[in-house]
Amino acid sequence: MSRYVVTNGIMYLRKNLRGNYYLCEKNDATLWGTYKQAQNALNNGIKGWWIKDTFYIEKANRDTTPKIEVERLIEADTSDFNRWLSGIGDFKRFVNTIGITKRDLVSELSDIDQEICDIRHYIEFGRLNAYQGWAACEMMKTSLQQRRKIKDLLYIIAEVQTRRDKTTESERAKNAIDNLNKRTYTPRKLEFLFEGCSENHY
Repeated sequence: MSRYVVTNGIMYLRKNLRGNYYLCEKNDATLWGTYKQAQNALNNGIKGWWIKDTFYIEKANRDTTPKIEVERLIEADTSDFNRWLSGIGDFKRFVNTIGITKRDLVSELSDIDQEICDIRHYIEFGRLNAYQGWAACEMMKTSLQQRRKIKDLLYIIAEVQTRRDKTTESERAKNAIDNLNKRTYTPRKLEFLFEGCSENHY
């Protein structure tokens, strides 16, 4: 199946997990599954100083990193193993390309960490009204949840890569997901924040 990128021949368009567009190098380009999706990205993502008229749509070369697959992995439901398995697609491909997947996830994690750092400093130094404070809290929550998803997937990858006697990759992935769903959080200092919670599963 053909996939498409938006480019000016030098820079490429990327859409991150929060729906924001920015320019990047070829290997980080977002791959759109249809020409129409790429057209929508061109119309919505290239604005202002990006000089929209210089960008165009082309079929993705085989050496373009399939970022769309990493995004699907991040969004996959980890409430149980079967749901996660159906969400990621080809498990064998996941295992075979696990090194590339891990590299891309580490890059995504770095981006999210930088966003969180920016939001924290915005909260610390900004003179925020009620709406700005609420918006900053929502941005922080979204970024933290996204970081948690990436860290969870990196944990699954680490477990799959750790060879154990008489266990398969799928068994190790299942055990990792089971472990994630058994996690609990014990407050370190502000116990009162969690008094209304029946369970502290995170």
